[in-house]
Amino acid sequence: MTIGLNYYFDAPHVVSGVADAPAVVKQEAKAVAVPVTAAVVPAVAPVPEAWKTLLAEKPVTLKGTNFDFDSAKLRRSADKQLNEVVEFAAAYKDAKLNVSGHTCNIGKDAYNLKLSERRAASVKAYLVKKGVAADRIVSVGYGEAKPVASNKTKAGQAENRRVEIRSVIKEETKVRVIK
Repeated sequence: MTIGLNYYFDAPHVVSGVADAPAVVKQEAKAVAVPVTAAVVPAVAPVPEAWKTLLAEKPVTLKGTNFDFDSAKLRRSADKQLNEVVEFAAAYKDAKLNVSGHTCNIGKDAYNLKLSERRAASVKAYLVKKGVAADRIVSVGYGEAKPVASNKTKAGQAENRRVEIRSVIKEETKVRVIK
């Protein structure tokens, strides 16, 4: 609560209602008794705060040739990135991991779909072996349906033989709600 006090000398009293801006009136010098008045200014109510949960996606793509042609066996070059995923999973215990396997366009669609499923399962098995709970990992294969490079070149085909790992984590952020 804020209280304002105004004094007026040599003038009739006027209540302005504003505590920080007293009115000054000049008149001839004459002593006049003016009663003291107090203006009450209501206190400002605090702004309520609310919690809002933000979802942040943390994607990881295993770059480079992670699988040989027609193989679901991980190359050793994938170990470094997969170990980073293991560290991430340890830091974010409630994060779910979505593992998606992909192939190039060589071969029949049905075969490539099964191969991509085996590639995703291979990554899942690696993560489970390193201590990530199996029920936190969902693996799916997309075959050749989602290429990231042109399948017209050998380099592009090699890039399309990959696994992507996506995770959505919850981060709580305090935000001010103004009504």
